[in-house]
Amino acid sequence: MTVKLPQPCPEVNPFAQDCALFAHFLRHFGQVRYSTDMTETATEPLVEVSLNDIVTSEIRAQLGRRKMPDSRLATSIGMARGTLSKRLSSHAPWRLNELERVAWAFDMNPMQLFKLVELNVFNRQVDDLVTKGTKK
Repeated sequence: MTVKLPQPCPEVNPFAQDCALFAHFLRHFGQVRYSTDMTETATEPLVEVSLNDIVTSEIRAQLGRRKMPDSRLATSIGMARGTLSKRLSSHAPWRLNELERVAWAFDMNPMQLFKLVELNVFNRQVDDLVTKGTKK
């Protein structure tokens, strides 16, 4: 089954501003850096997580939640299975237009997918705090 993706209207694109902000975020913060105690004066080294890895993790989670095979997603977004495999294994970075098609294939708008990615980053920070607190 192929999902028909909505075509953005050049005059009015409700996601243009949000996508532009996310593109700015991707461009300037390709690596998400945060301290395990969430302070600027952390004595421990900062944890580096690739934003691409976090996005990929969320897409894999959505595939699992929906019990959707990779091949069905590839077909839905018009991507070769080999290319999708590279994206899902983090061997190649996601492009914004691909993320938009992935979001629509999951019956959500792109900003909903980006919000889930943002939540994933936050949850990683909280998990690190909990883990650090239990080590004392």
